[in-house]
Amino acid sequence: MKQDIGDMKQSMTPAAPAPQAHGSGWPELPALLDDLALLDECVQQAVERVRLSMPDVADPAQRGLIIEEGDVELWLSRLSWQVSPPASPFSSQSPSPSPTSRRWPGQAGGRLASLGDLFGLNGMERAILLTALAPEVDMNYGNLYSYIQDDVTKKYPTLDLVVNLWCTTLAERLEARRLLAPEGRLRRHLLVWVDDSPASHQPLLARPLMLDPRITSYLLGADDPDPALDGVVQVIAATPAQSEYSALSAAQMRSLERLAGQTAPGHSPTPTPTARNGASPVAGTQGGLVVWMRGPEKLGKREAAMHLASTLGRPLLLVDTPALAALAGAGGAGDTYAPLALAPALRKLMERALREAYLQGAVIYWAEADALARRAGQDQQQPGQDLPADLASLLQDWRGCVLFDVRMALPLRVPGGPLSVELDFPTPSNERRRQIWERALSRNAQAVAVTSDVDLPLLAGAFRLTGDQIEAAADTAHHAAVWRAASSGHATEVRISMRDLMAACRAHSNQGLGMLARKIVPVYTWDDLVLPPDRLAQLREMCLHIRHGPTVFELWGFDRKLSRGKGLNVLFAGQPGTGKTMAAEVLATDLGLELYKIDLSGVVSKYIGETEKNLERIFQEGQTANAILFFDEADSLFGKRSEVKDSHDRYANIEISYLLQRMEEYDGIVILATNLRKNLDEAFIRRLHGAIEFPMPEEPDRLEIWRRTFPPEAPIADDVDLEFLAKRFKLSGGNIKNIILEAAFFAADEGKPISMAHLVRATRREHQKIGKLISEADFGPYAHLLKKGEPLS
Repeated sequence: MKQDIGDMKQSMTPAAPAPQAHGSGWPELPALLDDLALLDECVQQAVERVRLSMPDVADPAQRGLIIEEGDVELWLSRLSWQVSPPASPFSSQSPSPSPTSRRWPGQAGGRLASLGDLFGLNGMERAILLTALAPEVDMNYGNLYSYIQDDVTKKYPTLDLVVNLWCTTLAERLEARRLLAPEGRLRRHLLVWVDDSPASHQPLLARPLMLDPRITSYLLGADDPDPALDGVVQVIAATPAQSEYSALSAAQMRSLERLAGQTAPGHSPTPTPTARNGASPVAGTQGGLVVWMRGPEKLGKREAAMHLASTLGRPLLLVDTPALAALAGAGGAGDTYAPLALAPALRKLMERALREAYLQGAVIYWAEADALARRAGQDQQQPGQDLPADLASLLQDWRGCVLFDVRMALPLRVPGGPLSVELDFPTPSNERRRQIWERALSRNAQAVAVTSDVDLPLLAGAFRLTGDQIEAAADTAHHAAVWRAASSGHATEVRISMRDLMAACRAHSNQGLGMLARKIVPVYTWDDLVLPPDRLAQLREMCLHIRHGPTVFELWGFDRKLSRGKGLNVLFAGQPGTGKTMAAEVLATDLGLELYKIDLSGVVSKYIGETEKNLERIFQEGQTANAILFFDEADSLFGKRSEVKDSHDRYANIEISYLLQRMEEYDGIVILATNLRKNLDEAFIRRLHGAIEFPMPEEPDRLEIWRRTFPPEAPIADDVDLEFLAKRFKLSGGNIKNIILEAAFFAADEGKPISMAHLVRATRREHQKIGKLISEADFGPYAHLLKKGEPLS
């Protein structure tokens, strides 16, 4: 055989000594040696056929361009896989075994047999894998392959080599070609690579065959995950099942375990035309199971997946789906308007992940699978988005258990495929949130303690966080406590306070509401609020809905009696400046929640249906933001429905009807503030849990407001007479706050403490602003403090 790259002797390097079966710590080694012995017989027969067909080379000048017989004998002698050497060399006259009596590789156990069972491979397909594997074990096979193929550059097998080694009839040769077609099992499951690039002008018979590197490592005894999935998949070994904190009921988990227990990683047992080649029985004949885990509770889904895998005694293959999409450079699926399809690179990586689940014998869990439905140009998920339709083809012949974590994407129908089950994982209940808080805070209990003011029932009731958010918030609070201890010089005394936990809860709540409403930072407390005792009591009673919600709704069973209306909807009515916004801030401060003031200018739209869409976004974001929604001037949006006289009336009534329905379904806190309660639709009043009238303050309340509004640091002159101001001027709390602030600026300008003269002057300005007439006599003994020549009104 002529060579194209010079003297072949110089390119040959002695092969490493073959591994010995005896004393090896790899139990599959004897099976591999037995399979390679079968290959050795076929190689020797092929070598003998080539020898008989090659003419003698008499010209010594061509010795450098041919492979000498001595080299061949050397390579044959180095093949030490044979259990026992043949009694006599094979020759072309040796009878070939019939297909029915032939012994195929992968029938004596070992990794090749396991791989064949997993993917339903017949004898010929296993023989192809063994032929491609051999040069990865010993390069002497590559040298012999080049000799048999009459080309020293062909050290990897081709389809032509495979059929010459293993096939005895034309029908078998054609069948081998069909098995290596793109739709064949070997290539469809990424077991073997064949060059299909347009630049390859060779016939299929002449193209080199190579094993996928992960398949090579598997057949050689390695169980490390596919390097192509590095940083994307994680194999979690089977551990004793942990039933604690499961988000599913015991009955649901038992049903899931029963169904999943009937599956095993492997492919369809449908007989193939080549079953006569000696294919072993296919594993996983019971069928597959696809579980769609819907809802926001990621921690509960992950725990359920780990519990299921542990109960089955299988590892869990956890796939970070967003990272997988990013690794593929796809960012999800393709065209916004065309039917969604997986990007080719993403599909290949998903096929690798599914193949890895087979190789590991694992339950596969696709975390945050909504990333597969993300369309080009979209930054956020939209409710009800479809998953790529061709994902169904990946699952069509799945035999095993696959779990999809979906939040907004719709579960995919797989016609004629594995059994499909949908399970809901809603936001954890109050009791489960309390349990997760206890577990999260106890992880570092030896190094970090909690202060006595920590109220876990309040945290669970006020912040509707998912399990992941709770664990993240606990870590954030821990870090804040460590920093505070280090800053104070007491690094060994780390204590998490309620304030740390509330700040962490707010930080890990959904922040999307900030784009739809204006966030108000609460600064007022109960000490700042001045109201009649019964109004103050009503406000404190509203906090009871949040503090004792877990007890009433869950422990006492009221949750089963109420399908809707489990949130808190209240109305604050009163004249401007009477404390409605301040009261909302006090509630937010007491409960540790954020307060968002809804900007009606960004909500109301002249286009039909847009107002409802804007409101729906607000309520959806508010549900996960753990915030109080504050609708100021609510009568402009929650007004009375009117008689329908034209299309404008009809659509206005639709908006109000939508608000009525949405408020009743909302589980959070909504505060409506209005100056004109009579303008609100009575249907809203009926759906409210409370309504508080904020009256104009009487003299004792006004005096208290005057006193409490002054900060302790403010310098106050001795001549300030707050009793006189409270008695003489009937103002709201907002007006009093404005007067004190204006007087402070007057005093700062003069570089003096705040005096009665500054307050008199500021009082006059406030009356001018609100349009009230005021005379010099109204200031009584302090009229002389008015500047001469300035109008009073």
